[in-house]
Amino acid sequence: MNLSSKNFLLLLSFGVIVAIGLGFLIGFFSKDAKKLDQDTVDYYKRLIRDFDPNGVEHLIQEVNADSIRNYLRNITFLPHQGGTEMDKKSADYIIDSFKDFGLDHYDIFEYNVLLDYPDEKKFNNIQIYNSSSNLEKNYDIDEPTYDPGVSPVSKPFLAYAKSGSASSDELYYANFCMEEDFKTLFDSGYDVKNKLVICRYGKIFRGNKVQIAQEYGVKGLILYDDPLRAAPSVASDLIYPSGEFLPNQGTQRGTVMVTDGDPLTPFYPSNEYGYRLPDKKIDDLLPKIPAQVVGYSIAYELFKLIGKNQQVNNEWKGELNMTYSYGGKLENNRTITLNVFNQRERRKTYNVMGLIEGSDEPDRYVMIGNHRDSWTLGSLDPSSGTAVMLELARVMMKLKKENKWSPKRSVMFLSWGAEEYGLIGSVEWVEEYLKKLQANSITYLNIDTMIKGNYSYRAYASPILHDLIYDVTKSIRQTSEESVFDRWLKNDPNQDNTEPEISPYLGSGSDHMSFLQKVGIPCVEQYFARDKKNIYFTNMASSSYPTYHSAYETFKLVNEFLDPKFETFRILGIIVGELLRRLSEQLILPFNVHRFSTQLQKEYELFKNDQKDYLASLGIQLDLLENSIKNLTYVSQNFNKRLESIDKSKYHLVRMYNDQLRNFERSFLDIAGKDRNAYYHMIYAPSISDAYGGDVFPSVTDAIYNYKKKADNDLLEVIKLQISIVIYTIQSASSVLKEHFDFKRYV
Repeated sequence: MNLSSKNFLLLLSFGVIVAIGLGFLIGFFSKDAKKLDQDTVDYYKRLIRDFDPNGVEHLIQEVNADSIRNYLRNITFLPHQGGTEMDKKSADYIIDSFKDFGLDHYDIFEYNVLLDYPDEKKFNNIQIYNSSSNLEKNYDIDEPTYDPGVSPVSKPFLAYAKSGSASSDELYYANFCMEEDFKTLFDSGYDVKNKLVICRYGKIFRGNKVQIAQEYGVKGLILYDDPLRAAPSVASDLIYPSGEFLPNQGTQRGTVMVTDGDPLTPFYPSNEYGYRLPDKKIDDLLPKIPAQVVGYSIAYELFKLIGKNQQVNNEWKGELNMTYSYGGKLENNRTITLNVFNQRERRKTYNVMGLIEGSDEPDRYVMIGNHRDSWTLGSLDPSSGTAVMLELARVMMKLKKENKWSPKRSVMFLSWGAEEYGLIGSVEWVEEYLKKLQANSITYLNIDTMIKGNYSYRAYASPILHDLIYDVTKSIRQTSEESVFDRWLKNDPNQDNTEPEISPYLGSGSDHMSFLQKVGIPCVEQYFARDKKNIYFTNMASSSYPTYHSAYETFKLVNEFLDPKFETFRILGIIVGELLRRLSEQLILPFNVHRFSTQLQKEYELFKNDQKDYLASLGIQLDLLENSIKNLTYVSQNFNKRLESIDKSKYHLVRMYNDQLRNFERSFLDIAGKDRNAYYHMIYAPSISDAYGGDVFPSVTDAIYNYKKKADNDLLEVIKLQISIVIYTIQSASSVLKEHFDFKRYV
């Protein structure tokens, strides 16, 4: 074989080897490419998967009444007032539970805040002196304990009421201590300035009662719960410990601070770097008069001291066995003295967070929260909510581990400290993490007092969540004959009887406040209510209950009288769990923006009926406000039509629409537009005269309220300014819903 033949064979062999090698490499990488392509396909399939419509069945099977009962028994064994040793121990119990459930993440947050406590050595009291200035009667304010083995609770007091004494030889009755009540006294010829006043609970927040009394020059205020509301004669056999109604020495403790959060650090968190106001400024912010709560038996004794005087009208009468009068001089030249020994202290309180991580959008938070602290044992407020939240954390983590639930978004469980003092735990946490929460939050479900009755569900919610709540309650049975929705519609229908009533007025009575007013996300407050036809509760709003904040909020109250089988608790757990499941799992966020615009139109019509003529008399027209609402209505309809036709297989479109939905509620915030207590939502916010209630266009109604009290040109200009800011936020919401290229001012 010659040399050229050998070279040819060598080249041929090399070519064969190279070909085999290339074939192997091509095959190897082709196989890997197929695997890579399949991984990518699977990833995108997961991104665009929607929620399991039958997933609620897992919740129905797993949420357990006895489990909730055990959590409630554990939580209510000892009092857990904010800032006490049990505040920390209860926080540890929550975080240890989250660890035991296997939650993906958990943490505890400490804040140093200004709280208030009754004196440990002496009772707040009321003293009666005779004409010779000798002590005739001393009433120490206390509550007896009726249950053997129940731990003693804090003495009855009103947090942040001024410590000190107030004396007078006159005592006046001011009904509910509302503005109109004091006007009635004034119009009837009674001067309450520098006098003591007694009034009953109901209608408005107790802090506003103290605030209004202070504005009218009252020297000291005494509050009580009239038996007409808390222990009516028809329920005389059902007084605790024989039933759920308030004993005659029962008292409703509570804060009388009208701002929210730690008063030392307004707008900023009470952590180690937070600036704190000096004492003098604090004194200016907190109540300036002594105030104290008493049982209705003591209230009766005080009323009897008043000399014969003009009887009140029927609307002012309660059910004490006496003639109600407007008050006046005490008989036989007696003097009454109110002594308050409250002590303000800086103490630590704690928040707890647990998180179940979402698979696709772990940085998007669906949040559920409830405060942990209580004035006493707190079997209803707040521990009914805490027990449900613990059960949901357990169940939902179990379902995730068993691949029966796969949240796209993270679910965050939050337990707040020192809420009772003024939403302190939640406000401080939101203030510390505000930017992160605004960037990433989806919604917040509040579950404070979950049991106020056992007849039907009730909700207060941002309008964009109304459709979701209706859908969820239709999917859950309350009895074999009725869904939760059916019973709710029967007990609490809207005006045209087509749907149950959901109020958009969330107020500031619980921890949802910061999430709606500062973070700007839709919120829900929910509970089970009484039958509206229940004759025992004719004079008590469904949002309250007789033993509220008293020593008689015990485990026994729930276990024997309100929900012995814990079936109402179980149903509530399923409802809230299903809300969490859909919010965390649905591909498109279940928000209906058109529902918001139609609700806003209704609210505007009511506002116009109340205010249009008055504003016109001031030269102010509402045409532009009305046009902005019509604009939003059109834009929201158009958005929903586009959303119905979206190609859900294209994840970038899903993300774009979800971002528009997520940013919609936040559009109504305006930090510059409302300086009262950092309520930034320009459509719905707490009322200036009742923190529990709410107003539509709150900055406008506040401005009108202030102008009516003192008519001057500067306050008139404030009304005009606030109307323009409301229009601005409505227009902002419209722009958020438009297509990405659409910057037209109007449709």
